[in-house]
Amino acid sequence: MIDPIVNVQEHSGGTFTERALQLNLIGDPIARLNLASASVGPSQLPVITPTTPAGHTPGGSTPAQHLASTGATVVLTKIALFGLLGLCLGAALFGATIGVRRRLRGQSG
Repeated sequence: MIDPIVNVQEHSGGTFTERALQLNLIGDPIARLNLASASVGPSQLPVITPTTPAGHTPGGSTPAQHLASTGATVVLTKIALFGLLGLCLGAALFGATIGVRRRLRGQSG
């Protein structure tokens, strides 16, 4: 039902993506949760428009390089972590309830 995959590494279109944990829900998957995901790829250089006279060649200046955006947001990460925490707490409470019921059943019989 829940398929956890640890340390997922993918290459696609020159971009390398690594995830600490990927949870697939119900087979194909119907839902997928990726935790701690980071992507590294080729940077997108800004288009440079000439601002100097045609005969002037600036020496030694190179355009600034920027890292590619990972697309992850802090809000979605917090939602995913709180959802996982809620799932763990729910499972712990369910297990504790079953343990109490077994103990009570053992005392009465």
